[in-house]
Amino acid sequence: MKKILVVDDEQSIRFTFRMFLQKEGYLVNVAENADSAISQMESDPADIIVSDINLPGMTGVELLKTVHSISPETQVIMMTGAPTADSVSEAIRNGACDYLFKPVNKTDLLRTVATAVKIKDLEDQNRAYRQNLETMVQVRTRQLQEAVEKVKQASFETVMHLARAAEFKDENTFDHLYRMSEYTVLLAECVKYPQEKIEAIKYASMLHDIGKIGIPDSILLKPGRLDKKEFEIMKQHAAYGGKILDGSESEILKLGKIIAISHHEKWDGSGYPEGLTKEDIPLEGRIAAIADVFDALSTKRVYKDAFSLDESFRVITEGRGQHFDPQLVDLFLLNKDKVIEIRNKYQTY
Repeated sequence: MKKILVVDDEQSIRFTFRMFLQKEGYLVNVAENADSAISQMESDPADIIVSDINLPGMTGVELLKTVHSISPETQVIMMTGAPTADSVSEAIRNGACDYLFKPVNKTDLLRTVATAVKIKDLEDQNRAYRQNLETMVQVRTRQLQEAVEKVKQASFETVMHLARAAEFKDENTFDHLYRMSEYTVLLAECVKYPQEKIEAIKYASMLHDIGKIGIPDSILLKPGRLDKKEFEIMKQHAAYGGKILDGSESEILKLGKIIAISHHEKWDGSGYPEGLTKEDIPLEGRIAAIADVFDALSTKRVYKDAFSLDESFRVITEGRGQHFDPQLVDLFLLNKDKVIEIRNKYQTY
């Protein structure tokens, strides 16, 4: 049952509104001025406030600002008997969800309150979803960070098992990890990446999507294109990966963090999560971007069939200087035979 607070200095309006709204099943309280309304909000916040803009003492707009400092989720409907464009604009600008003009008839009152209730319900649902998602990520991040702390000096084999855990609920088979790893090593060797770090990047690249452990299965495993809202949630896996791998002294996990955060950045700045451009994108992220996209193109996923090798190489070529580092694309294409050999070695049927 939604709680509504009616604020007006006219007793007849308070009485009439209370009667109308109670008959519709709302729990209604009243206040004759802003001070009384604030006192009630501090002790028992209302879901919806219907307030006159012209109150004795503190104005309705000042009340609106105070209410939102006490209870940001409360929806406020302002009303006045002398409407002006400035008064309406000021109220909306300060967070009012709607406006009523006096004299207010029953139909307009109930319609406006019903709309405010719908807005409140939607915002509550979105807030609960975000909180649940954040809690889930925090719990999983904490669990993984505890695990990482125990194995930060462990063997490459242990790190590989951690990467497999991230892939376990995804649509990919574990062969994706091996292909991704070897494509990354191939490009790293082509750009004369420090030899002492080649083995580290080999395993670190397997952690590129570890942040997906924080993405709901309904989105991660959706058979088809994600809608805009779903894609915005999916994009968060890059940042989640950085959080999960943050704070480790292990060289592999340090590189894994860099790759997890930056492998969806694009050369032209249109990528995420930070919109980095060109050499501002870490080299490891630029390498992993090509390896990850090529593997996604050339293998079957839950949302698409595999592209042919020619088509996959064509898409990589078209992304030169836009999605991908031009030099890395050239090196990747110069080594087509090795790329195809890797793909065939770990082919998923």
